[in-house]
Amino acid sequence: MEKVLIISSSSKGGEVFASLVSERCTAQIHYAQSSQEGVKKLEEVDPALVIIVAPLPDEYGSHLAERSVEGNAGVIFVARDMNRKVVSGQMRRLGI
Repeated sequence: MEKVLIISSSSKGGEVFASLVSERCTAQIHYAQSSQEGVKKLEEVDPALVIIVAPLPDEYGSHLAERSVEGNAGVIFVARDMNRKVVSGQMRRLGI
């Protein structure tokens, strides 16, 4: 069973993405609500997919995305439209 890590500051955001994942595959879903918690979960869980819903309370989420791609995880980075231009270049360089 694949493992998915969803990092979102709101539980509602996490639930939305968990529902989307569950509709498409059988996965063990793990949650974090901050970048710091996300880094810990990355090390503990070794997920196949990481979904980051930015911004996070302790950092925007781009550093967490960088940490995520260092492993073998695929990364989906969701940002509010108002911040899209700021992070799109960073994410493109990471292959996200």
